[in-house]
Amino acid sequence: MKNRNLHSNILEAAKKLPEDSHVPYSFEKRIMANIQATPQPDSLALWARGLWQATVPCLALMVAIGTWSAIDRGSESSVDPLAADLELTMLQPFDELSVEDLW
Repeated sequence: MKNRNLHSNILEAAKKLPEDSHVPYSFEKRIMANIQATPQPDSLALWARGLWQATVPCLALMVAIGTWSAIDRGSESSVDPLAADLELTMLQPFDELSVEDLW
């Protein structure tokens, strides 16, 4: 409550001051110098910080999916359907070719 009263007292005192249209000498130059002096954000540093912060969730996700895959693999038969599909996809062009087509 004390800060609220102080804030309202400062506002009331500022409202009682007479308006002055006089601008201090080289006010614009000082403002522009302050604006130019502020450091610009480095986009590469922002990307690097974001990627480093993403490593822990990515590693946790990788471990979770690896564990789920290992558990799921033990419950199925010995033939891995992904390996069978990959082998079929890779070797199918060679099954359609005859020996004469190769020479």
